[in-house]
Parts: sequence; structure tokens; C-alpha cells
Amino acid sequence: MQRERRKSQVLRDLIDEFLRTGAAVGSKALAERSGAGASSSTIRSVMSELTREGLLEQPHTSAGRIPTEHALRLYIRDLLELETLSDRERGRIARTLDEVLSERDEPLLGAARLLSSLSDQAGVLLTQGIEQVCLKRIELVRVGAHRVLVILISVHETIYERLLHVKEDISSDELQRYTNFLNRFADGSPLGELRARLENERVRMGRMAGLLVERAVQLATRAMEGLPAAGELHVEGQARIVEHEDLLGNARMLRDLLEILDDGRTISDLLARVARGEGVQVLLGADAGLESVPLSLVAAPCRALDQQLVGTLGVLGPTRMNYSRVIPLVSCLAALAGQRFAPASSNFATNQEEN
Repeated sequence: MQRERRKSQVLRDLIDEFLRTGAAVGSKALAERSGAGASSSTIRSVMSELTREGLLEQPHTSAGRIPTEHALRLYIRDLLELETLSDRERGRIARTLDEVLSERDEPLLGAARLLSSLSDQAGVLLTQGIEQVCLKRIELVRVGAHRVLVILISVHETIYERLLHVKEDISSDELQRYTNFLNRFADGSPLGELRARLENERVRMGRMAGLLVERAVQLATRAMEGLPAAGELHVEGQARIVEHEDLLGNARMLRDLLEILDDGRTISDLLARVARGEGVQVLLGADAGLESVPLSLVAAPCRALDQQLVGTLGVLGPTRMNYSRVIPLVSCLAALAGQRFAPASSNFATNQEEN
């Protein structure tokens, strides 16, 4: 038992030192800093055992060791001592976020920017996919001859607008009747489900549907189909990764990193994976499909007060990051952004002619 405790202590101290300096750690240096209370020779023996177990590796001929990906996962899961954010610091973060919101009125994007600044890494955000947005109201507004503005309002007050051009002019009174009909179905259901229910109602009524139902469903469906189905990825402060000392000297890694950032699909897929879980999750290396670049993603689902998912917020940075601080920062900002969720309108305009 004492041997296992000593191994855990040595592994924790070595990874703490590696994350701080980025250099291989030797037994002598570790003996001077370690809380294991052991001599350099004892620590050297423990390090050799940890190396045989696949938790440490020797990057070159020096006596120093660095942790493997497996060791980092073990450290994050079982050994990491998280920094506790004081009430004063939480209050300062909340006030700063409120200042950002007063300027931009975009809580999730503002939280990603603030997270990048506080962590000195890239802040990443995946907004909720439109199919999962829960709608509470639909408005059809005449804005001119042959033009109808369709306004979709979510339960969290997000406003999606789409301008439709129609062949036959529709009066404001007629559009109000369409609106009344559509709002019988806008009861907080996800958009994808609402769209299916409207189509089912049209089919169910068949010939009895009449022009009102046909046109109302057609306009609503056209508006919904014009919105982006997938969530939108935002990366704030990506220069903080590109300029990190662990990557600057490696042209291949920099090229692969820029491809990952430019393409966005890998990061979006990882954030979508996080959204299906609960709490802060840490993905790194092979687990995250990031074998070519030593990157880690620390992210959490962002939920409103009613627990509806509104996005996924996190930090993307080199594997060698200060997890003890980054993890509580992500947790804090994901919660704060959800509590303040009142995003600005999302506008999508088209110039389509009605078939």
C-alpha cells in the first residue's frame, strides 16, 4: 500500500513539474520538490517502475522522464488537485462576463472570449444545432409586396429571422391567421419535431386542410429549412495555440494544427461528443483523434436555468496546460453563461421565389 501511494505521489509530482516547465524531469530534481519524502535513488527506482508500466517515457538519452498520454489521463482522472476559485474571483469573472454581454449581447461567444483570456488558450464554442432549438412562438409579418418575414422565437428568447419572397401577395390579416394556426403547435418542442408535426397535420387534414393550412405550413417549413442544421463553431484566441512554445519549433505540428483549426470538423465533433455528456470533460491525444498534434480539449455542456442545452463551451490548447485551473474555469463560465442566456438575434435572409 505504501509503495502504491509513493508511486502515485511521484507520478503526480513529476506531471506537475512537467506541465509547469515542459522539460523532462529527473529523479534528483524531483527529490528536491516531491512530497513523497524519498531519496533520489528511491524516486529513480519508482520512475523506472512507472516507465515499465507505460506511464513514463524517456525522450532522449538524459535521465529525465516525461508522462505518456496514458499517464496524463490517469493524472486528470485520479491525481489532479483542482484549484478552487474563490467567491471573490467568481464574482470578478461574473462581472467581467456581464460587461462583455452589455457590449455584445452574446453570452456564449462572450464567455468563449473571456475563457480564452483567462486560460491563455483558445476558447471554443459550438452553438446548439437548429434542429434541437425549442420554439415557443412563430410570427409571420408582411414587410412589403410579396415579402414575408418569418420570425422563430426560442424558449430562451433566441430570435431566428428569415425573409421569404412569395409569388402571391399575402395581406397582414391573412398572415395573422397563419400565425395563430402555427402557434397552436409551437409549444416549446424542438424545431425538428415541430416541423414533422406540422407536416403530419397537413397530411392528416388532407383535402380539408384548405389554403390557410397549406400556406401556413409551407411558409413555416421553408423558413425552417433555410436555417443551418448544424451548430456553429467559434474559435477565439487561436493565436494563443499557434504561438505556444510547444508547437512553434515544429513545422509539421504547426501545419497539422492549422489544418485542424481551418477545417473545424474535428473540433466540432469533439464538442458535440461533450454535449452528450455531463460536466467538464477532458479529451486529449488519441482519445480525441488528435494524434498528430499534442492538443487537449477541456469542455462542458452549457445549459440554461431550465437545463436546456444552449451550446458547448471549452478550452483548446497544448496537452501541457494547467488543468488544475482550466477545468474549474470552464465549469464556472459554462454555468455563468447559461444563467445569463439571452443571445442576440440570428438573421438569415434569402431571395428565393416561391415554387
